[in-house]
Amino acid sequence: MKRYLFIALFAPVVGWCAPKPVGCPASLDVKNSVIAPAGWSVVEASGASALDRIGFSVGPATERAALVPDKTQNKKGESKDVWNFQPGAAETIWASCFYVGTTLSIARPMEQGVRRCEVRYRTVRSGARISVAEAHCE
Repeated sequence: MKRYLFIALFAPVVGWCAPKPVGCPASLDVKNSVIAPAGWSVVEASGASALDRIGFSVGPATERAALVPDKTQNKKGESKDVWNFQPGAAETIWASCFYVGTTLSIARPMEQGVRRCEVRYRTVRSGARISVAEAHCE
């Protein structure tokens, strides 16, 4: 009986603390426009731009208040960035998704009360990042 009471009391807390995915789309269809100089033609490449990296900012990403990760960990085949945010801060944390081959990005506000976000990247032997493996916040 006591065991069941413990589970009933703490189960909602465990669910509340569970990490939530950031949710950046794996690719983005980008439509660029350009005015070609005289004598040149515009050639449009096909295909989507793949997710390159994820960042966080205080307030809307358009304000360019990007935050540097508090910690970066590198190990074989993986690199991880960690951001820690002040609990109860009045500012909203925004997630930004950046894509290969374009200067365009997408951004959205995170849930109020986010305390920590982690982004894991796959790496090659040299340590260079090749893709986002996982991103979540809690």
